[in-house]
Amino acid sequence: MSENLEPISFVRNAKDRKSIPAKIIIIGDPKVGKTSLILKYVKNQIDSEYLPTVGSRISKEPVKLLLGKEIINVSLLIWDIAGQKQFKILRKVYYNGAKGVILVFDLTNPQTLANLPDWHTEAVGFGLGNVPMVLVGNKDDLADERAVSEEDVNQVKESTGIANYFETSALTGTRVTEMFYSIAEQIFTTGTIKRR
Repeated sequence: MSENLEPISFVRNAKDRKSIPAKIIIIGDPKVGKTSLILKYVKNQIDSEYLPTVGSRISKEPVKLLLGKEIINVSLLIWDIAGQKQFKILRKVYYNGAKGVILVFDLTNPQTLANLPDWHTEAVGFGLGNVPMVLVGNKDDLADERAVSEEDVNQVKESTGIANYFETSALTGTRVTEMFYSIAEQIFTTGTIKRR
């Protein structure tokens, strides 16, 4: 966050029709909780059964960002991108026009973290190298099953150049709202999207 800006305010306004659209994509291996994070944020619910995303799924969530003394009305268009390898050829289309990227891994599965640099490379290869990105370790509620160290995460942060990192739980909602607001704030403070 820029030094001269006050912290963002978590305020939603579903009736605001003049909000600025901001497409973000959420990517990572299958079963890391991408869809669950979106459901928790948008609908405050969680599905107990895993159903793989086929292609992509789009959710829309209006938010107000308080940046300093200015209120920015944003309409987050959250694209949930299928993680299965067989959908890789289709993903280029889904990446088009994205203004931010959320890369998710499972804190209980080290391989999903090891695969994140490949997801980052894919996003950069599809033209998203200059958009804000956030790294997310999900399933923070499973502390006894955690299999990823802070050192492992720092190595991936360094290799991808992604400084912003959140550990979340789609089950409990821990830091889910903060993570989505963080990417929205980055989009506007970096000028990725111009204010109206």
